[in-house]
Amino acid sequence: MRFIGDTHAKFDRYQAIASEAPASIQVGDFGAGFKPLPEMGQTHRFIRGNHDNPAVCAQSSNWIADGTIENGMFFMGGATSVDKHSRSEGVDYWSDEEVTIREGYALMDAYEAATKKDGRFDFFISHECPESIACQIFHNRRDKLEDHSRTRQILDAMLEIGAPRCWIFGHWHTNVDVVIGDTRFICLAELAHIDLTADQISG
Repeated sequence: MRFIGDTHAKFDRYQAIASEAPASIQVGDFGAGFKPLPEMGQTHRFIRGNHDNPAVCAQSSNWIADGTIENGMFFMGGATSVDKHSRSEGVDYWSDEEVTIREGYALMDAYEAATKKDGRFDFFISHECPESIACQIFHNRRDKLEDHSRTRQILDAMLEIGAPRCWIFGHWHTNVDVVIGDTRFICLAELAHIDLTADQISG
């Protein structure tokens, strides 16, 4: 599987990267709502970021909904925009960019139930990362760490429920590949990508 970082509606470059792989997952800030979505085969999909219109995402058959579970992977999109005050509601900012508290509890319950039933997930795919991980990896990024992200807090609770073998995310616009505890955390920069299967996580 090819995992692709934020694209920010740079769809020509995204399509060139995605087309090199039989299947791909883009980790949010795809650009939904900024430009018409590109033509994509059904094996090339995306989750939503904070810079994606949730309504446009929901209309696409390529969008992976929050809480989707498949092939050892759990998916959750959304994040907080630190620059929301300089954006225009409904144009380049959407107030429902994060899951609600109620949705967050439902996602945590679903994650816990699946973990108890099937064991540890191979992959957790999200746009943002857990609060505790952000503080360790991005401790010098006070702009984002002070944004009171509900998403990071929910993800932190899910990490405590059960750490996956690998956690892949975007949002921070930098490449990071580090093991914390017994989980490999991979942050993908804009239009960066990594090809990875469950068998290769510890490789």
